[in-house]
Amino acid sequence: MASGRWGWSDGYDVFTRYIVGYYLGMRKESYFSGNLALLNAFSSKVEHCKNIGIEISEEDWFTSPICKKLVGDRGSMISNKSDALTQDLNIELINTRSQRPDEKPYVERFLGTIQSRVKKYLKGQNVIPPMKNPRIDFDARKSTWVTIKILRYCIIKAILSHNNVKPLKRYPYKKELIDNEVTLRPKNILEHYRNNNISYGTIMPERALRILLMEKRECSFSKKGIYHEMEYFTAVNSLINQKLELLLGSKYKEKLIVYFDPLNLKDTYVSLEGDFHQLRLVKETEDPIEDYLHLKAIQAYEAEQTKKNEHEYLENEAKTIKEVGKLSDAVKDGNNKTKNNLKEVKKYQDLEIKEEFSKKNLNELEEESTKEQKNTKQKPNPFENPLI
Repeated sequence: MASGRWGWSDGYDVFTRYIVGYYLGMRKESYFSGNLALLNAFSSKVEHCKNIGIEISEEDWFTSPICKKLVGDRGSMISNKSDALTQDLNIELINTRSQRPDEKPYVERFLGTIQSRVKKYLKGQNVIPPMKNPRIDFDARKSTWVTIKILRYCIIKAILSHNNVKPLKRYPYKKELIDNEVTLRPKNILEHYRNNNISYGTIMPERALRILLMEKRECSFSKKGIYHEMEYFTAVNSLINQKLELLLGSKYKEKLIVYFDPLNLKDTYVSLEGDFHQLRLVKETEDPIEDYLHLKAIQAYEAEQTKKNEHEYLENEAKTIKEVGKLSDAVKDGNNKTKNNLKEVKKYQDLEIKEEFSKKNLNELEEESTKEQKNTKQKPNPFENPLI
């Protein structure tokens, strides 16, 4: 059952009115959800739709090329992390002013269109209605059963209908579209410009795109490995580790760029010589660590345990110091002679050595005497036997 807050992001081509991608999940709007929407837009949607139960082809929903400009609403894109888009993908970011939805009206209007379309699909299926009086009206969220998968199914159907079937009204006049008799639908307009190679960008491989849209961080490295998130990582490929050792030998002072997915610890890569190489934890564990939240929880537990053990260790050391102090005070009270020079110190050392040897000899003599007594008891005396 889907409950709680859910986030919605979309990719919209303003020029052709074509919906290039979307994201729907339980996470609220953030840089992470915005990147998932971009990843959906710039990669193939065939496998994604198949997992939801919709069979499509590449012609039904085109893969969008890397856009040149990206307009945001001071939400997910107003972040220091969004520098990766400008540096790695060469996308120009434009953020509208606060509380000005009229600066991107097509996107805002489309969000309302999708919501009305989804409500139409789920009409009579216990969709959550607005509460007029929260104190009296029944909260329909307590009895809803619509899942995220059903919402995604409805949204994808609405997007496919908008892209491939819906005619555009009040579309600005374009002479070349009229001359080529292009039907005013988002798919036909995009297909026309793509076939004529008019301002159509390049499509990046999905693996490289997925890595570039991850979070990235500059990390130092040493002989132990790459220091990232308070842990050491090494490359899965041993040749990359050898190259890193050579960089250390050449006194390489620059830091390495590590790309990572917070939800999957295995999706951790380092950028080296224009390629991406997978990393793994140096500290191998029997139980698999799934994500960075799990890793941080383990680190917090270990820090708590070390702090607790250190407190017990310090208490034990203080107790031992007190006991040693009592012993030394007792010796000082029993010996009133003060040692003013080294000769007296050596005399006391010689006396201590003699005492130890004398005690040792006495112990050896006592052990020998006890052994002789035992031997005499074991051997019978023939003269005491009355039968002989």
